[in-house]
Amino acid sequence: MLEATDLDDDRCSRHLCVDMFPVEDRTIFTRTVWFIWIFVVVNGQIVDNNTNLTAASRRTHQITTILDSLLKNYDANIRPNFGESPTKINFDILVSSFGPIQDIDMSFTMNCYFRQRWRDERLQFDEEVGVLPLSTRMLERLWRPDTIFYNSKYSYLHTIPTSNRLWRLFPNGSIWYSSRITVKARCNMNLRHFPVDTQICKFFVGSFANSASDVQYDWRLGNNRSVNFDTKVLLSQFDLIRFPQYDEVTEINGRNFSVLRVDFVLKRHMGYYILQVYIPSSMLVMLSWVSFFIHREATADRVNIGVMTFLSLATLSFDIRNYTAAVSYLTALDWFIFMAYAFLLAS
Repeated sequence: MLEATDLDDDRCSRHLCVDMFPVEDRTIFTRTVWFIWIFVVVNGQIVDNNTNLTAASRRTHQITTILDSLLKNYDANIRPNFGESPTKINFDILVSSFGPIQDIDMSFTMNCYFRQRWRDERLQFDEEVGVLPLSTRMLERLWRPDTIFYNSKYSYLHTIPTSNRLWRLFPNGSIWYSSRITVKARCNMNLRHFPVDTQICKFFVGSFANSASDVQYDWRLGNNRSVNFDTKVLLSQFDLIRFPQYDEVTEINGRNFSVLRVDFVLKRHMGYYILQVYIPSSMLVMLSWVSFFIHREATADRVNIGVMTFLSLATLSFDIRNYTAAVSYLTALDWFIFMAYAFLLAS
């Protein structure tokens, strides 16, 4: 038979003898365990953050090294393929808003994104790096095409809240450059059939100084697919019927230039002029017919009606001229007004 002391020792070994430690020691032990656990977790997070920072630093250093090597002997004054084939500029337009179309100064306005893409073999780098989205300040150190809008009256680059430009550098040396611009361009209108007319507003894009032997412009997505609209175009006085695109060579000052052209075909709405011109003029003519039902001896009354309708029509015709172009020929609306005058005088 085991003694009592032996039984107590055996029970103590099985239950870890918790009671043999004071309460203060157990509290210190618990706090120490918690402190070690928190230290391990925080230290692991710090190691992970340091790893991420190290990877980001390596990536930044790699890009910086690539850019420094590309620009080391780079001359921005010389175009790509100089002395060989012409530099090809692929072009496309995304129109965000179109209009207004002004008859008085024969112009149209559009807000759009002009996108150019060309290849500069001097800027090739390793494909594993991927596409580089860089700051526009970097673009100032590279060659860029001198693209202009030939029939532009004025245009400006949007700069609020920051300059609306971006560019991407691809491993094969291709550069994709996009800018948001508002352009007011000249539109040579033929108003002989005004207001039942259809106008073609042409838009020309090309190089300012480089001829077709140096710079060649092409539509990036092909003809009739490289000009797109962000939303459906709703104009107050016109319907946009179609907008075909062409690439051509034009002679300017004895030199051949590569030019891109877009023809915006616009058909005018008749509703406004029917309500504001045709119906009032017709009513004035019919009002003058009242004089036929007045006794022929009442000359004063007949003269008053004729003068009143004549002056009313004159006021209406002068008001029309305030929002139409001053052209040297007669429009369809002018012929209608002249016929109304003729009927008034006949009555």
